Order: sequence, then C-alpha cells, then structure tokens
Amino acid sequence: MGDLGGIRVSDSFFGASKEDIEKDYQERCEEISKEIKRHVENVQGCGIEFDSEEVCEFCGHEWDVSLDDSDPDYPKGCPLCCQKAIDEWKVNNKQ
Repeated sequence: MGDLGGIRVSDSFFGASKEDIEKDYQERCEEISKEIKRHVENVQGCGIEFDSEEVCEFCGHEWDVSLDDSDPDYPKGCPLCCQKAIDEWKVNNKQ
C-alpha cells in the first residue's frame, strides 16, 4: 500500500492505524480478485488468502516477548527485540 510509484514507504508512514491498514489491504485484495474474475477467461474461482507476521515497528525483527518473570529486567510481556520497543513497553506498562 505504500508503493507510491517513485518512492516506497512503510504502510504506517501516513499515520494510519493497524486496523485501517488491514482494511485497506482487504479492500485492495477484493478489487484484484474482482478484476481477475472479470478479465481472465476460464477462471473457476479466485479467493484471498494471507498470513501475517508480527514485527517490531522500531527494528523490524520478529516480535518476541518475555514469557515469564524470571528476569526482573524483562518482566512477562516485555519485548525482547530492541531497546526502543522495551522503553515504549515500560512507559505503557508503568515499569
């Protein structure tokens, strides 16, 4: 969705919420499916399948969190990928 022709930006570049981005992708996929059915002969069906991968908005690494309270520096639920994510989590969770 962030491909603007001459430049490419992250989907969140314009400040859209995660829900809005997901909605935009769903609508675009439905448009593509409709166009395939309209323009391509002998197509029995066309559907939309997708998967998602949760990644850190700061570093882009796979999202991973602490599963227990065994390490006081990384309590349960604290991200493990980068310091920016940890700092944001601590602010939001009053740590």
